[in-house]
Order: sequence, then structure tokens, then C-alpha cells
Amino acid sequence: MLKWILIGSFILNKAYEGYLKYLDNSYLEKEPPENVRDVYDKEEYKKWLSYEKEGGRVDLLNYMVDSALVLMILIFNVHSSVFSLFSGFNIYFQYLFTLAVFTFISKANAFCTGLTKKKTISLDDNLVNDYTTDQIIAVFAHEFAHARYNHQIKTLPFAFLRTVIIIAALGILMNFSEPFTAFGFSDVNYYFAFLLISLISWPVSTVFDLISNHISRKHEYQADGFAASEGYGTALIEVLKKLSKDSLTDLNPHPLVVKLLYSHPTLSQRIDAIEKIETVAANGN
Repeated sequence: MLKWILIGSFILNKAYEGYLKYLDNSYLEKEPPENVRDVYDKEEYKKWLSYEKEGGRVDLLNYMVDSALVLMILIFNVHSSVFSLFSGFNIYFQYLFTLAVFTFISKANAFCTGLTKKKTISLDDNLVNDYTTDQIIAVFAHEFAHARYNHQIKTLPFAFLRTVIIIAALGILMNFSEPFTAFGFSDVNYYFAFLLISLISWPVSTVFDLISNHISRKHEYQADGFAASEGYGTALIEVLKKLSKDSLTDLNPHPLVVKLLYSHPTLSQRIDAIEKIETVAANGN
């Protein structure tokens, strides 16, 4: 009985994830928001739409096949499975450097890291090479804001709590052999325990993801707002549009999918927020 409850949990999890993929794919036909329609020209958008539809079908097919394979492993007690677990602002920047990625990928990226007052900001070399000075400074201002507002540090307690819960759940699970013997093991199996945790804890993980993604989107808005308040709002919008175009970003994802899965606001949402800050600044408020 326990075995089929766990398998049912797995099926429910995959149905939930598959439904979100279906929602996002079904939203492709909708017209993108007005403020991002200039990211692609009409021909490019048609090509992107065709690419995204085909990619979505292939992705959904791969997802179904992968889910079926895992389900077969669970039902038929295949023991020899391999599991992987990977787990003036009073700020001093130790480094500001570029990553040499131009020869490998065409998409540009930037990030800020560091838990103490010493921060590291990295800009990809193709971003430095292909963008204007104002656009580069706009990106830097955005990443600087993450450091200034200690966004990475503020996410640590939540991430720590999540890790503690997973470790505690693993510790409790290891004291019971029944979940393992239900799948044909003679005793507790440490590798299989990680899969069992995912079968049991995915509803809790979904809630954690919902909260962490909400926090992450707030941080992105705040970082965009800082860049805009420093006078680089227009340049940042130009950067975001170009990055979205180069990355073949979905300009109009389903709102529910955004709330559940997106760590960043959509391009349209970010542009709206930046323009509101610029309007307030222009009115002197």
C-alpha cells in the first residue's frame, strides 16, 4: 500500500509539472504586451513562435518519456539506479571582471556574488564588447544593487531552513525500513532515499519555490529600481530587450507559470516598473 501511495505522489507531481508546461505552451498564441513588441520584428517573432512551439512539443515529449522511465523504475523495483545531489554604499568590491565566453556562446550575462562586504561582479565579455557604455553601466548598477541591498545574504535564512528540513526528513526516513522494503529493498537504501524524499516532499518544495521565487522577483525589481533611480532606466530597458532577443525569451508567459516558476519578472513587467520610476523622477516626486 505504501509503495502505491508514493507512486501516486510521483504521478501527481509529474501531472502538476506537465500541466504548467501545457499552460505555458497554450499561452504562446496570445499577443505579447505592447511594451515588448519591438523586441522581435514580425518575421523574427514568427520564427521564434515556430521554434518555441516545436521546442515545447519536444520538451513535453521528453518530459513524458523521462517520467515514464522513472515510473517504470519505481514499479518494477529496478535497484541499480544512479542519483545525483548537487547541491558611497559601504560595500567593497574585491573584483570586477569579465568572463571570456564570447568564443563559446552568443548570449550575454552578468552576476554578483559574495556574502561579506567583499563582492565580486562579473560581466561576460560579449556584454562588454557588444553594448554601449551606458548599457554596461546600467547592468553594473543592477548588479551593484544586489550587493548594496544584500540580496544574497537575505535569501540565506530561507535556503538554510529548506536545507534543514530536507536533512531532517532524510534523518527521519532512515529510521524506517518500510518505505524501502515496499519497493523490493531488503533494508534502508541511502541512494533510493533521495528519490523517496522527492516523492514525499514535492508539495512542500513547491511552496518553498513559490516563496523563494517571489522573493527573487522582488529583489530583481529593487535592483532595476536602483539602476533607474541612478539615471540608467532607459539604458537598462535597452539591455533587457537585447538580452531577451538574444536569449529567445518568451515575451508573454502564462501568469500562473510566472508566479510559480519564474525567479525574474517578465520583460514587460520589468519595463513597466522601470518606466514608473522614471515617470516619478521626471515629475519631481
